[in-house]
Amino acid sequence: MNYPSTAGMPVNEFTTEGYIALAFPVLFPTGKGDYLQARPVPISRDKYFKYLMHYEDGRFAKDPRFRYFAMNTILRHSAISKSNIYIKNMNIKGETLQELQNRITENRSLLYNIMAYYTTLRSTSAYWHRRSNELTHMVDQLGKATIFFTLSAADYHWSDLFRLLISEWDIDDLTDNERRQVMHENPIIVGYFFQERAHILINNVMVPLFKVKDYWFRFEWQHRGSPRVHGIMYCSDEPQVDYNKLSNDDIEILKSYFDKLCYAINPMALNTDVSVHPSKIRFSDVTSTNYAQDLSNLLNAFQRHTKCGSHCLRSKNNVYKCRYNFPHDTSNVSMIDDENGYFTFKPKRNDQYIQTYNNIITQVWRANTDCTLILDLKAVISYIAKYASKAEKTSKSYLDFLNDLINAKSQDDLARSALTKIIVSCVSERDYSAQKVAHILMGWPLYSSSRSFVYVNTNVSDWHKLEVIYFL
Repeated sequence: MNYPSTAGMPVNEFTTEGYIALAFPVLFPTGKGDYLQARPVPISRDKYFKYLMHYEDGRFAKDPRFRYFAMNTILRHSAISKSNIYIKNMNIKGETLQELQNRITENRSLLYNIMAYYTTLRSTSAYWHRRSNELTHMVDQLGKATIFFTLSAADYHWSDLFRLLISEWDIDDLTDNERRQVMHENPIIVGYFFQERAHILINNVMVPLFKVKDYWFRFEWQHRGSPRVHGIMYCSDEPQVDYNKLSNDDIEILKSYFDKLCYAINPMALNTDVSVHPSKIRFSDVTSTNYAQDLSNLLNAFQRHTKCGSHCLRSKNNVYKCRYNFPHDTSNVSMIDDENGYFTFKPKRNDQYIQTYNNIITQVWRANTDCTLILDLKAVISYIAKYASKAEKTSKSYLDFLNDLINAKSQDDLARSALTKIIVSCVSERDYSAQKVAHILMGWPLYSSSRSFVYVNTNVSDWHKLEVIYFL
């Protein structure tokens, strides 16, 4: 079998049967199985690539290029589909870009109609802009939350994960390089394990433990590609006090409640003589007599902020300071202080560098966590602005998209062509890790909320159209 030849003109991916097999001949050695080949039952691109990523020998999931090709194809075709629906509904098929821009100038609401389609493209900046708005409305109705939390991954150490990845090996004998290689070759399993572990912890441990009545959280991928979860929770048993007029009695009631949720105490001295990373030990294997030592080993391994870098150092008047304010002062009592215009809770502390934590969550999760108590609505708004709406680096923002459309120069081009190009560019110019690619390809949720949101069209002209259709 000859290796596929190349030509100067790119093939048409919409009509060329076999183009995927030609691009990846090693993965399709017989040339069969291409998306465009004739088949008795049609299949969507999403399902096609999902099936390939689950192929029994793992060749597609392990290939470092194919998973990116698959995700890029899905996102681009989804963007094209959304633009085609908008073009059809808005009847702009024959318009030039100049004519569309003139219509937008006369009626700015057209921009937001366009964005309504764009916000459904998962993981784009507009998608997270919509989620941020939803969370803002949720906070408007429910008020401030009780807890801000994060769950990071110890994916190089979790024994249960490696039992899934290499069940036939002795995982205790794996070197660090072997662990990395196995993880990088199996992003689907690694991603599935993390999201299932996070959902189980939140639903089966955190919700009953904290008496959670409402929550919102999202998945995010850090610089090295590992996932983490962060979000907020509303606890039903939080004392009902007026945070604008806290009395001394109110403060004591709050301290008594918060002291049970959030800690900054290291139960034992630093222990550098630990032969096995504590994250590799399952919580079910820890005996009751070793709970304190186990907790201390975990805290010392990943819960102490001993090194500052570019991610946390901020310069003011040429003086660098940690934005998390480490090291903190130690204290024998918990306090509620007014800092930067809003109240914060400071638990008892015997370690200047330890991040606040909840002992049960830390020992069950067995990786870095954060458990910060919220005393002010401003803190929730700050979270929404900084983290809830955060998109990937190089991702075009909501405003970038609008500016591209308004300021596009090729006015003689058809509006359909220009709009499609701009939307496709919004899903293409982003940075992705292998685990994030796996998460998106599998269609797993990017966020979760205890509340659902319903959007009501308040455009009077659209109501009129609906009424006409109804009476017909």
